[in-house]
Amino acid sequence: MNDYIKLPNRKKRRLRINNFFGGMNYAKDEGVLQQSVASENYNFDFYSGALTDGYGVVHAQNSIAGVKNIWCFRKNDEEILMAQETSGQIRYFRDGDWNILQGIKLIGNVRGINYRLLDEDVILICSDNENMVVWNGINSAYIVPSSPKIASLALHFERLFAADTDGETVRFSQDLDPTNWTSSLNEGGYIKLTDDRGRIGKLVSFLNHIYIFRERGISRLTAFSDQRDFSVSNLFVSTGKIYADTVALIGDRVIFLASDGLYSFDGFSARRILTNLDGLIAADENAAAFGAGGRYYLSCRLNGNRGIGCENGAFINNGLLVLEHRQNSYCLTRGIDIQRFSAYQNNLMAVSNGIIGQIERTNQNFGIVLERLWLSPQTDLGVDSEKVLEEILFDTNADLDLTIESEKDKKVFKVKADKGINRVRVHLRGRLIRFRISTDAEKVRISRPVLVITEL
Repeated sequence: MNDYIKLPNRKKRRLRINNFFGGMNYAKDEGVLQQSVASENYNFDFYSGALTDGYGVVHAQNSIAGVKNIWCFRKNDEEILMAQETSGQIRYFRDGDWNILQGIKLIGNVRGINYRLLDEDVILICSDNENMVVWNGINSAYIVPSSPKIASLALHFERLFAADTDGETVRFSQDLDPTNWTSSLNEGGYIKLTDDRGRIGKLVSFLNHIYIFRERGISRLTAFSDQRDFSVSNLFVSTGKIYADTVALIGDRVIFLASDGLYSFDGFSARRILTNLDGLIAADENAAAFGAGGRYYLSCRLNGNRGIGCENGAFINNGLLVLEHRQNSYCLTRGIDIQRFSAYQNNLMAVSNGIIGQIERTNQNFGIVLERLWLSPQTDLGVDSEKVLEEILFDTNADLDLTIESEKDKKVFKVKADKGINRVRVHLRGRLIRFRISTDAEKVRISRPVLVITEL
């Protein structure tokens, strides 16, 4: 909350911004925002109340190029990173090198899921264009010719459930055998969904049910051991289109992006979240998300172009939203173009322009520096008359650029890091005033700005 302290002459005020917890509000007019709420905030994290390092992407030690998708095969205590190249070749990283999965080529959109088949850990590699591939990490991989073409899949009570590429069929394998898709009362089967909720996009095993995320709604499949007891109920109708690749399970919630904004789903109902970012996140089919460590990672397209990072060239996505769901906090990065994610050895990996990278606390996009920006709203600072901004004081451990502007003037200052309080003499006149903090430094901490103004 802003704290005004009157000085004895009653014409001078101190406007203290105690913290940056307010984040950014893109949806409201900046004239109604408090000074502690940014009108724009990119590549800074404000979770601690100070402005600190956000997220970026760096080259991974096992990075290769020409990659379309990645996933992780967990066999016993070993983790094997796997990749689909744009050519369709499948590779896996083991013993410090990339190896080719011989005899397998998948051109479609691939999904990988771990399974315990006949007391052995295997990876099931499914595609919306080819049949399922099974690999145990030792012997040659093999194809399951009877499997369906799969747009999404979920493991539930030892059965594999798959969204068929026809958009209206949920298929399920035999209990304890995801390679058997024969339809019978004792083996596999299928369920048709042909109402007006649209195509099936994503399946999620959650709260002892299979939740079916469709273009315009969510259905719930109750599927215990006996398939004769399977049943479907409809729960939610969306006012916007749900983007299937953004659906991700985060603890006790499923988060997803629809064309009208972000939603949190608890198994019964969905509610809008982060409405302060309305108008910033574009509705786009190329958005993709991943859940890891209690965080929701959304790669998306942000409206506007600030010329940061990937925005200086061609890109598919230009933003990364990291949502700490339980803390209801978020961090927004602008300038990185990510298409796919995967967890691997306690790290979050990403595919960006065909290259495997790693998400870290950094201002880098594969070596390109990302500018960090915090822009205050342009307001009257609580004084509805002309005034002079005399000075700004704040703590910073990094060099930064400070820009102050009003409807009458604009000033730019180069501020050097100081162990104590930084005092910037401004002396800028106007009725509506805003300030901008920007830096390309790493390991940043900026806190507690104080604006000293004189009423005229």
